[in-house]
Amino acid sequence: MRDYWNKRFAEEGMIWGCEPSQTVTQAIDLFKKNNAHNILVPGAGYGRNTKMFSSYFEVDGIEISSSAINLAKEWDLKTNFIQESVLEFRTSKRYDGIYCYDLLHLFLLEDRKKLIQNCVMHLKEQGVMYFTCFSDRDFNNGVGRNVEEGTYEYK
Repeated sequence: MRDYWNKRFAEEGMIWGCEPSQTVTQAIDLFKKNNAHNILVPGAGYGRNTKMFSSYFEVDGIEISSSAINLAKEWDLKTNFIQESVLEFRTSKRYDGIYCYDLLHLFLLEDRKKLIQNCVMHLKEQGVMYFTCFSDRDFNNGVGRNVEEGTYEYK
């Protein structure tokens, strides 16, 4: 997976543009209501979403791709980017909030479980997680090679 994302970010740069996801403002409101101070963003990419979070919170972003991190460090100067797999990331630090944008669908079931467990492990007791993911109602659902029940590879 690391090679795929390194190549993709190196060739395409800021793949999804500069604007944050629409869900970032909702997550910011949720985190503020819950008195969050520090946020973890697994799969931070080149900082499209972290940049907005880092205006309000202390942010750590986990990203497997060095190409994405190189872009991120120029784009979002406030976020601390950590090059690591979201499945293997370990720290003693605990976070008030975790924002995971469209990452779950990139993994098979066992690794999706690992990702969620790893996020829970890094969340403070009263912390809040905000996950987004593709729906089974998405127009790409069922497109491509079936790799496990409900999971398809189309790129």
